[in-house]
Formats: sequence, structure tokens, C-alpha cells
Amino acid sequence: MMTKYLWPLVTSLFIILLGATLLILPFALHANVRGWSSGSTSDFWTGLGVIVVGLLMMLGWYAQLRRELINRGIIEIPQPNASSPNEAVFVRWFTAECR
Repeated sequence: MMTKYLWPLVTSLFIILLGATLLILPFALHANVRGWSSGSTSDFWTGLGVIVVGLLMMLGWYAQLRRELINRGIIEIPQPNASSPNEAVFVRWFTAECR
């Protein structure tokens, strides 16, 4: 059951590595010795965009995995001591949202 979260997390890691490769490629191949060409600029910004998409994907799948583990009771959310009424309302809302 947990493999439905494992494969997207691994895939997003590979996407981040692909983006890092695109980001580093102009420097590794010394393609921009005479300045930034259109190809090296395109590789750099495309790599940066791919990294951002991979990080957002990883963050989303990790949040869903964490929520699933909380719902199953495998991990617990630490309950802080509420010192003010507003904080108590937030703690009740947060714990209800995670379940």
C-alpha cells in the first residue's frame, strides 16, 4: 500500500537530478566560455524549472505520505501545550485537518 507513495517520490528525485543535470550542463561542457549563448541559457533556465517542478512534486507526495501515516496511526503529531485560546483553536483545527 505504501508503494503508491514510494514510486512517485523516487520519480520526483530522478526529475530533480535531471533538472540539476540540465542546470550544470553549460558549465560542465564549457559551452559558455564566450558568454551565454541561447542554448546554454535555455539549458540553465529549463533545468531550474524542472528542479522546481520536481521539488513541488516531491513535497506534495511527501505530504500525502505523512497524512496517510498519521491516519493509520503509525506516526503521531506531538500535541503542544496551548497557552492561549487562539492557540488551542489552531491546535484543534490542525489535528482535525490531518486526520
